[in-house]
Amino acid sequence: MLNNLRAFGVGRLSRISVIGDDGAGYDSLRNCEVETAGGLVRPDRMTSTSTKPMLLQPGEASRELNRLDIKN
Repeated sequence: MLNNLRAFGVGRLSRISVIGDDGAGYDSLRNCEVETAGGLVRPDRMTSTSTKPMLLQPGEASRELNRLDIKN
């Protein structure tokens, strides 16, 4: 979400979060294009992730399905 806000030209953005000391947390920090100093990495937490599937059917416009939340 922060990267999207940055792309829209929103001013100064800072990340304030708690993530796990895991692969998803590492990827989250690596892919974040804004200040990450407000992020806390905790070995006792698991980083949750989500995905939003797209439905593609011939002859129809693509549409988003419900978001799937995933815990590692």
